[in-house]
This record gives sequence, structure tokens and C-alpha cells, in this order.
Amino acid sequence: MDEGRKPGKENGEEVKDAQRIPELSNCMRWFGYTATVFLYEFIGTFFLVCGVIATKGNPIGIGLTLFFLLLLGGPITGAHYNPAVSIGVLINNEMNLKRVVQFINMIAAQFIGGLIGMEFLYMCIVSKSHAKNIAEFPTLKP
Repeated sequence: MDEGRKPGKENGEEVKDAQRIPELSNCMRWFGYTATVFLYEFIGTFFLVCGVIATKGNPIGIGLTLFFLLLLGGPITGAHYNPAVSIGVLINNEMNLKRVVQFINMIAAQFIGGLIGMEFLYMCIVSKSHAKNIAEFPTLKP
């Protein structure tokens, strides 16, 4: 091995792994962003569904829930929280493979978040109130 050349150095200068293998770095960065989008869309849809069901459709409660969720996820994912919005954005923008995969990821997160949010409230409210359907849910009051 050459004296001037050590692992992690090229021509006496420090070289990061991201500079050595740019393809791997871009792939890992894209995967990390995709996981972040999935998480934010899942959490946002979960809380939106919980807010809609818990307030029994109260427009002020839904509006405040959506407002705070938009503040949370808007700068990162665009805060769609609705598959129809995601599909509309995908159709109106330029399509490529990465974007299509990203939006499929968002839509999957929205469906899973909505289903788990509904099941969560069903288990919390129905098991305590012995209600048999959603019309018999007690109203959550502050």
C-alpha cells in the first residue's frame, strides 16, 4: 500500500463515502425521503380520521385538526392526507418512475393510516361504551 494513500483519503484529502459512491448515496437519500413521506402521511391520515370520527363530523373540530396537520406535514410532504388529492397532484404534474413510486407510497400510507385510525377509535370508544355501531358513539367533549 502506498504511504501517501490511506483508506478514506485520496491524494491527501479526506473523501467521504457519499463522494465515492454517488449512486448508493442518492439511493439511500431517496429511500430515507420515501420512508419519511410514508410516516408523515400515515400519521396525518391517522389523526385526521380520528378527528373526524371523534368529533362526529363537527366542522370546527375537523378544520382545526386539519389545520394543525397541515402545519405539521405541509413543508415535508405537501400534506395530502387524501388519496384523491394525491392522484390529482400526480396527474397534473410531470410523471417519472420515481414520482409514481413516491405517490403509490403516499396512497398506501393514507389507506393504512385511515384504517388503523378507524380501528383505533373503534376499539377505544366502542369497548368502553358498549355501542354496537357508529351512530351510538358517545360524543367526545373537551
